[in-house]
This record gives sequence, C-alpha cells and structure tokens, in this order.
Amino acid sequence: MSEKRYVDEQRIISVFSMLEWVEAFIIDRKSRGLSPNTITFYRKKMRNFLQYCEISQIHDIQELKATDIRKYILWLESKGHNKGGVHAHFRVLRT
Repeated sequence: MSEKRYVDEQRIISVFSMLEWVEAFIIDRKSRGLSPNTITFYRKKMRNFLQYCEISQIHDIQELKATDIRKYILWLESKGHNKGGVHAHFRVLRT
C-alpha cells in the first residue's frame, strides 16, 4: 500500500486510498479463513461502495463520515436495491 503520513496536531495520521482499505479488508477476511463465496460476496458489495465513493469524491478513509454511509444507503435504494440488499451492503461496511 502506498501509505502517506502527515502530522496533524501532534498525531501522525495515515492516509490510504479507499481502494487500499478495501484490499486490506479482503486480505484480512481471507487470512481469517472465510470461504471463497464469502470473499466474493464482500468484493461485490465493496465494489458498489467504491463506486459510490468515486462519485462522491471520497478518496481517503479519513474523509468518510457517518453521513456518507447514510447517503450511500439512500444511493443504493435509488439504484433499485431492496431493503434486504441494502442491509447486506451495510453489513459488509459494518464488518
């Protein structure tokens, strides 16, 4: 990962791109021994989230706010996802 670091008010903050965070998440899930089907499920759900982040111009994890997650849920609904599908996406993000 191409980690960037900068100091802000006496703390070191690491800035990773959203894609790098998603890949780190997938690697973590694989290392925990999750099934290939579960990994595929996570990848599909996170792909939608990355698309939303790109549209919303959210590039780094530090830019992500709770409001962005709420807007993502509304975005999924506007794309025709049913309540169960929206909840599946949210479960992956919560994980």
